[in-house]
Amino acid sequence: HGREHRDGDGDLERERLILDVLRAFKFDNGLGYFFVVSPSGKMLMNSGLPEYENKFVTDIPGVYGDYLHDAFANVSQNASDSVINYSFQKPSASSVEYSKTSYIKFVKSMGWILGTGIYIDELEKDLKKDLLKQIQQMRYGENGYFFLDDWQGVVLAHGAQPGLVGKNICREFHFPIYQW
Repeated sequence: HGREHRDGDGDLERERLILDVLRAFKFDNGLGYFFVVSPSGKMLMNSGLPEYENKFVTDIPGVYGDYLHDAFANVSQNASDSVINYSFQKPSASSVEYSKTSYIKFVKSMGWILGTGIYIDELEKDLKKDLLKQIQQMRYGENGYFFLDDWQGVVLAHGAQPGLVGKNICREFHFPIYQW
């Protein structure tokens, strides 16, 4: 695998067990996963996209294979860690590339680069959901509340009438839509 020197079959078994544990570990509603790369750029494990296992990152389709290889090589040569930004396929939509930020770290004891990341569109979706929930719960004064509509009149958050969320109040209540 990733290490140049092994003490015997026990090391190979330990590496396989560690990779199996990492492969099974998912987070962020199944979107989050780990990957392990050797210093030479060979994908040892990718629980999100297992079809890339045992391939070199330079052989992965898309324009970022060389960039990823350079980032991985830099981290392993310096025994450090890094945050990298690139585009990559999602496990749920493997034919489209999405913006992604990953954290990678060289694990000296294993001779591996361990990484995980987040897709930017998923982060934005989660942040938007959390923000709208907070707006809906905000209050001022005795009876004051907040609401938020988009430019087309669709209610995004409503502190007093959450049942209106998702409805177009301009159409529902025959309000004119003004164009700026």
